[in-house]
Amino acid sequence: MHNSIAEDRQPSEDATMHICYIHTNLWPYTYGGAELRHYLFAKELSKMGYKVTYITYDWGPTDIPTATVGPPPPLYDREGRRDIINTVKFSYAAAKKAKNLRCDKIDVTVPYLPAYLLPREKIILTYWEFWGDKWKDYYGRILGRMVMWGEKAIIKRAPLVITATKIVANQVFRYNRNTAIIPVGLNLDHYLVYRSHNKTYDLAYVARLVPYKGLDVLIEVLNAVGEKLRVLIIGDGPLRDRLAAEIKRMRHEVEWRRNVAEEDKRRLLAQAKIYLNLSKTEGFSIATLEAIALGAYPIVLDAEGYNAAREIVENLNYGYVAKTPAEVVKAIEEARPSPLEPEKLMQYHISNVVQQYIRLL
Repeated sequence: MHNSIAEDRQPSEDATMHICYIHTNLWPYTYGGAELRHYLFAKELSKMGYKVTYITYDWGPTDIPTATVGPPPPLYDREGRRDIINTVKFSYAAAKKAKNLRCDKIDVTVPYLPAYLLPREKIILTYWEFWGDKWKDYYGRILGRMVMWGEKAIIKRAPLVITATKIVANQVFRYNRNTAIIPVGLNLDHYLVYRSHNKTYDLAYVARLVPYKGLDVLIEVLNAVGEKLRVLIIGDGPLRDRLAAEIKRMRHEVEWRRNVAEEDKRRLLAQAKIYLNLSKTEGFSIATLEAIALGAYPIVLDAEGYNAAREIVENLNYGYVAKTPAEVVKAIEEARPSPLEPEKLMQYHISNVVQQYIRLL
């Protein structure tokens, strides 16, 4: 056990603002940096006396105030792409809900479209990843161009854009100079307590099983590593059948968990020596920060300069950033990791991050 590093938070004396969050997903029903960030912010701001409402689908019971717009439909199509029709439907329903709630500030994240449908002066746009030309690869040439135009228009319209990393901020800054960087924060006490000296797994990989998260690279890397490894994979998605087929052919000992409870995920990750992030693009990578807090050594592939998980490695001066799958393989084979000291993680403590957010508001 360790001593708590959280600071006591006193309710704000001037917390009269009604802050609303718009996001299709809700933690812990879906896992990801955006949903965890908004969930933690909602809890922290509520503790401080602010009125907070989270506008989302009706996922089920939660301990934060929500306003729902109906049951969640499929969020992704058969090819693993975000379903654009359901995205548009949600955006209009969420914008209507926010207007009826008379929110003072509306923090819009995935999807970003509601930021174009609501009063400009109320909008905060929390932007995770700038895709630009990559939309043409994602949705095809015609639809991709339309989404590219929409992305730029939404960014230009927002009076304030918040990003979690410098990589995204630099891309957004070309279209909106009112851009601020606020990282994702964690309640670190909820992670450090799981740290373990007993390591069951050599490698861990946590990701939604969609193309841009690097599943093909994971398979390539595992097939290239010389020694037999104990591998933990946590994730589900449209590419599950591909992963299942590849696991059967691997010489490694692979434990694949499609869905796990949050406590189980932390317990499992705390037993991993190395954590792999192989995404083509990341707006932050909460899973990488969680893995570090749980005592795993991060190896991040940033082949094209769009994987912002590398900034966590650079800010903490802990881990390895590779440019090619071959470098990832070499880093795995040569790594002799030890956990990062907890004190060095304080810049990512939720209480410090929320204070930055309040100053902006």
